[in-house]
Amino acid sequence: MRVYSREVEQGLVIGSDVRVTVLEIGEDFVRLGIEHGEDEPGYREEIVRFDSAEVDGLAAAVLN
Repeated sequence: MRVYSREVEQGLVIGSDVRVTVLEIGEDFVRLGIEHGEDEPGYREEIVRFDSAEVDGLAAAVLN
């Protein structure tokens, strides 16, 4: 795991098409903005806890 320190309006780029920006930092939360390609689905970790093969199958099921 990599750990980054960012402030509001700062971000990082992952790969060639994922950009994460810190929008707000509260006392007990951080709000992030995530930009990614249209063909890349996004899921919250607490909703989907599967290995990558199962996530691919779930994404296909959600899209159909």
